[in-house]
Amino acid sequence: MKKVFKYTLISMIFLVIFGFTYQFIISIIDDINYPPFGKLVDVGGYRLHINCMGTNKKGLPTVILDAGLGGFSLDWAQVQPEVAKFIRVCSYDRAGYGWSDESPHPRTSKYIITELHELLMRSQEHAPFIMVGHSFGGINARLF
Repeated sequence: MKKVFKYTLISMIFLVIFGFTYQFIISIIDDINYPPFGKLVDVGGYRLHINCMGTNKKGLPTVILDAGLGGFSLDWAQVQPEVAKFIRVCSYDRAGYGWSDESPHPRTSKYIITELHELLMRSQEHAPFIMVGHSFGGINARLF
């Protein structure tokens, strides 16, 4: 009985180590094969991803797209190019999603919109903004 337990425990440890190693290697391969569409902008020690399309037309606002909880900028892949035909439009990844780094701050809407504001300023996107949010992104859009 002790041998069965010992071999089971060794097998489980091996599987955990293998799983972590596999995930680490696959993550590196994904980073190489799937670079971000936009750019990564430092917002104070970590980077957020923003993807902007269209041209800034004098006097017109920039549309900012915010995905729902668990979503990221690619959720807007069919909408953004169509909107970009007539106005500047940006989608972004909240910290910890898509191509964005993890944030050291709590994941509250207060910090999320503070990070978004910093991202927009550092990426040289100028107000006025029209905020468009889906689900949880809508809550952040209203608070922004």
